[in-house]
Amino acid sequence: MQVECTQIILVDDHQLLRKGLIKILNANGFTNIIEAANGEELLEILKNTRPDIILLDLHMPKMNGFESMKRIKEVNSHSKVLVLSMLDDHISINQMIKLGVDGYLLKDLEPNELIQAIEIVINGNNYNSELVNKQLSFGVLKHDHFIDRNTLSERELEFLTYASSDLTYKQIAEKMFVSVRTVDGYRDSIYQKFNIKTRIGLVIFALKNKIINYFEI
Repeated sequence: MQVECTQIILVDDHQLLRKGLIKILNANGFTNIIEAANGEELLEILKNTRPDIILLDLHMPKMNGFESMKRIKEVNSHSKVLVLSMLDDHISINQMIKLGVDGYLLKDLEPNELIQAIEIVINGNNYNSELVNKQLSFGVLKHDHFIDRNTLSERELEFLTYASSDLTYKQIAEKMFVSVRTVDGYRDSIYQKFNIKTRIGLVIFALKNKIINYFEI
């Protein structure tokens, strides 16, 4: 594929970073570039175009990279997706690999590695940063049991945050402006999703898997 004919959508909420990346891409012959600031803008663009590759950030407002990736494959299976993120934890990497990205890069990479990764992915192969490959080699990404924060609804996440405090279920219901029975429903739903049987076990599980963090408690 001719480099100048390759269409790229660059999805990142930081305008300064986008402009810097565009300069790098332009300098290497990639001139057909469309910008998007978040997943919502990306999906609007995908209604009318089929890019060769999407460079996707993960931490964005309105619709983040995780949510975006789920939607991308639904509306456009043609495009390759290359993650370009600061998130280097194994949970984020694991999630995106399982969602079907074609590569995962960290933003501290050298410009020549970015160009190399784009060319490799466009040609039908996968490309991951050295960190991701190390995690793959240690089997971090091979576990069948995978925890996805997005498995929970917004109300379940809200309940989980309150459940990690010393509030009673009645107090949680009052905080959430729902009945105790509804709170019991949130609890039982989360128990079932993650095979948890106690409140203490639920909190430990949620913290360990970064579904919530200490600052949310």
